[in-house]
Amino acid sequence: TPQTTSADGCCQRVQPQPPRHVSCAATPPKPTRRIVEFCCGPTSRIGQQAPPECEVIRLTLADDMTTQAGLEKALQAVSDNSVPTLLWGALPCTGGSQFQQLNWERGPATRTKIRKHWKTFHMLWTNYVKVAEACLRHGGHIANEWPRKCAYWRRRQVKAAFRRWRCRHVKMDGCMFGLVSVQAKTQGQPLRKPWTVATTCNEFERLRRVCDHSHEHATVQGS
Repeated sequence: TPQTTSADGCCQRVQPQPPRHVSCAATPPKPTRRIVEFCCGPTSRIGQQAPPECEVIRLTLADDMTTQAGLEKALQAVSDNSVPTLLWGALPCTGGSQFQQLNWERGPATRTKIRKHWKTFHMLWTNYVKVAEACLRHGGHIANEWPRKCAYWRRRQVKAAFRRWRCRHVKMDGCMFGLVSVQAKTQGQPLRKPWTVATTCNEFERLRRVCDHSHEHATVQGS
């Protein structure tokens, strides 16, 4: 029987304690596939809608994909050969918006802001290319989404990368997927919102869907 020594030096018997019950949480099953979102919000809808067997790794503003730390996290996320992986690129398109052609004429201060958007895009794109090529080397697929008329599609380095990766360009109009306005005056009216996805994944062909002109569109602006 275990003993302990009291303050006066005498030995006292100590009753053995019953073994503690250790609760072991069930180990979550290994995902059968993975989506890595390069530039997204912390509550992205892809992450909310993905089924349990699909792991979603969000790379957000907090990870800062312009930094070495962010790049390393992204590279690790796409480098698991045992899990089929899709890299979903949604780099901010602000600097490539059609409105910037008008905003450019507003003066030097606005032009400085636009140039900052371009600089940020260049840093993000540089790291995205590294992550995309790592994903492809490990047997994964890539997909990059922007509005169809975003100026970034026309950048030389962007076009070269998509050619090198042998991407197909899939057009998708929001109105054909139920996208509608939330503004009070136009609530419920379809929004065209034309997107293009450049991808190496053939499954996106099932989502190729452009407006059938069977309805009127509300203007995409504001909220």
